[in-house]
Amino acid sequence: MRKTTRNMIIAVLCACLIAGNLYLIFKKDSKIEKTQWIDKWARVKIGNLAETFHTSGVITPQEEYPVYFDPSMGQFSKFLVEKGDKVSPGTELFQYSPAEIEEEQAKWLAEKEQAQREIDLVTEEVQKLQNIQSSLKSSDQTPSAAEVTVKSQILEQQAEIGKLQEEVKKYDTLLRELDQRKQQLTVKSPYAGYVEKIDDRLNNPIVTIRSLKPAVQGVLNEKQRKKVTEGLKVKVSVDTKKKQYTGKIIKVDSYPENEPSVHKNSYYPFKAQLFNVKDSNEPLLPGSKANITIITKESLSTLMVPSSSVFQDHKKNYVLVLNREGIVEKREITKGIHVGQKQEIIRGVKQGEAVLPHPKDIQKVNSPFITPLKFSDTDKKAIQNVRKKDMLLYFMLGVLS
Repeated sequence: MRKTTRNMIIAVLCACLIAGNLYLIFKKDSKIEKTQWIDKWARVKIGNLAETFHTSGVITPQEEYPVYFDPSMGQFSKFLVEKGDKVSPGTELFQYSPAEIEEEQAKWLAEKEQAQREIDLVTEEVQKLQNIQSSLKSSDQTPSAAEVTVKSQILEQQAEIGKLQEEVKKYDTLLRELDQRKQQLTVKSPYAGYVEKIDDRLNNPIVTIRSLKPAVQGVLNEKQRKKVTEGLKVKVSVDTKKKQYTGKIIKVDSYPENEPSVHKNSYYPFKAQLFNVKDSNEPLLPGSKANITIITKESLSTLMVPSSSVFQDHKKNYVLVLNREGIVEKREITKGIHVGQKQEIIRGVKQGEAVLPHPKDIQKVNSPFITPLKFSDTDKKAIQNVRKKDMLLYFMLGVLS
């Protein structure tokens, strides 16, 4: 009888304790600390995030090199290349007419030949005078009047030869300069590439060369144009190639490709150079259609959480962190870029910390939490060694909490 009464008293006390706890827990505005049941959470990870958008384009040469006709060099003679020809530095492109230079060359050459004939004639005259001088020599130490006259004539003729030789040197210099000018009449390419355009009407530039280095160009709508600046990274793929190419924007126009119109959308041309083209065995052909990804913002090796875990309160951003003290902590954070279901966190959390992916599921912040027990991680022998009184104590603590 006494045993039965004791058991009944214990049962009534337990029921009262449970009922009291339930009342305190579910009472409106209860100040009792409620324990949250958490079965889902996410870890703060490190990764790469990038804001991008996609557009289409076409492969085109990276640079255009103009070559000009200079009227001061003379009249135009002929082109030495055709449209589409591949050229390298030193390839002859076109030629000026050599008629004026050849006419001047003929003039100076005739003057030189005349001077050389005069040198020959004067040299013969000197030889004759020297023969006469030899025949006039006598044993007397004092030269005769005839010898003095002949010697004077020889000196005059030799001086004349010197003058004529200087004239020949002058004509040689003039002819060499004309030869150099004649070589300059052939204009050579300083660049490597393809002949894109030849203007037969001689309107400058009369030859346009496009570089061998490929680039990609396309157009941006108004919304995209606001996001793009020179230097942004791009990723490019071509349907006929498996390889993906990287590059950067080198030119973006601020004026639309067509005249602005109220009734038409505006599109702004851009061009991007490609970096790793040499690594490819097959060249990128101009005109190939390209798929372009433009990276407007990028964060490498940055902290990130599920975007659903971030919420606002009084214009500030927060996440709920499951901290080491077993508390659901409301922590202010600074957001970075947002890509899909991932949010960059600049400040406020550390790698490996647990955050709640759905903050609205929590009844109260800054309160204790418990998580499911994973029996696979539990030491069964340790449980078996716990005394029954301790088990009852732990059970009651769990109920009271």
